[in-house]
Amino acid sequence: QGTQSISSFFQLAMKDNPHPLRTVFAGSGPAVLGIIPYMGLNFALYDYLVRNGDRVKVSDAGAAGAISGGVSKFVVYPMDTVKKRLQAQAFDSFWGSGNNSINR
Repeated sequence: QGTQSISSFFQLAMKDNPHPLRTVFAGSGPAVLGIIPYMGLNFALYDYLVRNGDRVKVSDAGAAGAISGGVSKFVVYPMDTVKKRLQAQAFDSFWGSGNNSINR
């Protein structure tokens, strides 16, 4: 049943659409470009925070992970916003922004 819904999605995206692949993959470029600095900053900051000895306590590792994840997301958040807006624009241009079934 899941495969049928995926194929139905692609059939709908291809139907009467001059740019079907652009519609399906809208926002993918900014998503990939957003993941690279996010993960790079996350790992680098985590590594910096836990490098103060041979042994790292679990609580220190958890705090370092929380801090590095939060800072990384804060830095990359604007790119994530751009990605979501591109995806919403593609959705609106294909399905129409006045679709009553969505607005109900």
